[in-house]
Amino acid sequence: MKSIYKIFLALIVIGSISCKKKKEIILDSPISNNELNIIWKYPFPDSLIAYHGLYPILFENSIIASYQPIINTDDENEIIISLNKENGEVQWTWNDYIRPSPQQVKGPYKNYTNNEKLFACSNQDNYSINMISGETNWATNKEEGNPRTSLWNDLLFHTETFGEAPYGDSSNLLMRNITSGIWQKVFTVVKTDQFEVNLETPGAYLHSNGDTLLIFQNRQVEIAPPYPERVDLYCYNLSQDSITWFKSNLTPSGSSHVQTPLVEGDFVYFGGKWDFYCIDIVSGEIIWTHNFYWDYQLSNFLIYNDLIITNLDNGDLIAIDKFSGEQVWVNVGLSYCCTELRIYNNRIYIGNTSLYIVDADTGELLFKFKSPYYKSGIEFNNSIAVDLINNKMYTSDYKFLYCFELPE
Repeated sequence: MKSIYKIFLALIVIGSISCKKKKEIILDSPISNNELNIIWKYPFPDSLIAYHGLYPILFENSIIASYQPIINTDDENEIIISLNKENGEVQWTWNDYIRPSPQQVKGPYKNYTNNEKLFACSNQDNYSINMISGETNWATNKEEGNPRTSLWNDLLFHTETFGEAPYGDSSNLLMRNITSGIWQKVFTVVKTDQFEVNLETPGAYLHSNGDTLLIFQNRQVEIAPPYPERVDLYCYNLSQDSITWFKSNLTPSGSSHVQTPLVEGDFVYFGGKWDFYCIDIVSGEIIWTHNFYWDYQLSNFLIYNDLIITNLDNGDLIAIDKFSGEQVWVNVGLSYCCTELRIYNNRIYIGNTSLYIVDADTGELLFKFKSPYYKSGIEFNNSIAVDLINNKMYTSDYKFLYCFELPE
């Protein structure tokens, strides 16, 4: 069965390479004069300018976001806030940190939700927050936690690294059930040579035999000039407590993307600094590799139909074919990195200096909006949540959280 599937995949790749041509879309600057229709705006209190770690989340009748004043960071925590999505009225605020201030809900990294639960991370500490009431379901602290988490079904993953900053002598992958139990140590790497170790959070895959496979990386650096780097990629069988496959020193640059590997079907998609991989999860075979012409280390990547879409670190928005790795389109110089890209229907929404809406099939820019306070040096600086049913979108600049009318 596996061989038949690979023959089918090969035919798709050949067809994709022969039929699809590279397409370059150039930013059309006159489109920047569009106006935004503001339905309501919520001012971030007690702050002239604010930092945001939490990407906006739509939940039932609420929009959940965060802010932290950066003019007084010595004694101010980042606040998570829930507003009524219709009128902007405050429903609850959260500041229930374990440790003394200042604390930040780390970003710009993905925040995970499950039913009524929001999971947030502030390096060592992890929190489960009830999105209806704003109450803390549970809170745990670790001695040396890292700023990222990942979620798969009812399992939450986190990592910790011990040793000298920024990396260390040993690193652990941790796991816990989102409703019960305690953190368990799943996997450990220990420094054995000049490279200091640092595990990142995993993507997960359910094997046909019922085993759970975790795919994660160990990002390493030598703390000595010229500071060489190395990336090892693991596929670990959580059910059998064994390594399914291991790729040492995978990326030519020695560096990699910080996002959790993306699992779809029987494949995992993993980003290096310039290179991008499609790997068969069960066998570890590299199906294809795409080499970007610019660094790619911070923006998330999305799967839309047969495309993988991401934002290069220079701001170019690019799509490659998920079956072959061939470039399909690129919008050169569209924005900057590195807020989260989101797709609703066939449109990509980017909040970064300006608010961009892009056709996901072609890469063409449909709308570009400046912040209402752009003349004062204020810019959009966050991801965008879209309510397609009520034709509204939500995002923030450094002064307000906005509800805008969704442009047609």
